[in-house]
Amino acid sequence: MRRPLLLIWALALCYSCSLLACAQAPSAAAALPQIQTITLERDCFGCSAGSRLQLQSDGQVSFTLTGKARHGTVDQISQGRLAAGDFERLCRLLQAQGFFELPERIEDGDTQDGAWTLISVSGPSLDKQVWRRSEKVPAALQEIEAALDALKAELALQPPSR
Repeated sequence: MRRPLLLIWALALCYSCSLLACAQAPSAAAALPQIQTITLERDCFGCSAGSRLQLQSDGQVSFTLTGKARHGTVDQISQGRLAAGDFERLCRLLQAQGFFELPERIEDGDTQDGAWTLISVSGPSLDKQVWRRSEKVPAALQEIEAALDALKAELALQPPSR
């Protein structure tokens, strides 16, 4: 008689614990969208070169200075690796700064031409872009661009080995 009663109590305790575990708030990592690539592009019509910084979740980094035939410039590609944790820190910054809620286009009604910036974030079920051609940049976007620029400055980018 005692054994079935203990078994019932043990099962009830396990069930209660499993309900508590499910009711807890999801971890911060689970709250982040699954991001595989973060890209920062800059260009303008009159510039002799544009640029493209692409960061992969596996740590691979590619930086391309995009050449333009009308200026006689060619693409220059450099590669590198992110330090451990850099990609996740950027993902958290994107989330904290509300990147996924920003409008897809930020432009000045008076500016028809000039420099532009595009930040793209993609993953298996995610594709978000914010394109801007304006000096009136939301503070959140300024923070993200500054973080990407700072990270690029820290990287030891090298031309790919042939």
